[in-house]
Amino acid sequence: LARIKAWDLRGKEEELLKQLDDLKVALSQLRIAKVTGSAASKLSKIRLIRKSVVQVLTAINQTQKKTKTKPKTLRKFCKGRKYKPLDLSSENTRAIAKLLARYVLILKYRKKKKKNHCLH
Repeated sequence: LARIKAWDLRGKEEELLKQLDDLKVALSQLRIAKVTGSAASKLSKIRLIRKSVVQVLTAINQTQKKTKTKPKTLRKFCKGRKYKPLDLSSENTRAIAKLLARYVLILKYRKKKKKNHCLH
C-alpha cells in the first residue's frame, strides 16, 4: 500500500467515502494483527494507513467547504455538529467569548443575594 497523495484525492468526490471505508477496514485488520502478535512489517503499515485516513478526511472536508462557500449554507450544514469551523466562530475578543451566559450570571447573582441575606 503506497502513500496517498492529496492531489490525487481532490478530483474524486464520490470515491472518497468508499476509499475511507476501505482504509478503516484495513486499519482495523492491522490492529487485530497487532494484538495477535503478527509480523513487524504489518505493524509498520498502521502509521501509513492512519495518515491516509487523515488525508482522505481532509480532502472530504475541503470539498464540502468549497461547495458550501457561503456562510449561511455552511452554518446550516454544521448546525448539529459538535465542533464549529473556525470561519464560523464569532469574532469576539477572548474575554467576551469566555463570558458566562446571561442566565448563568443572573443565577449567580441570585445565589449571592440569598447568601448575603442570610448573613445579615
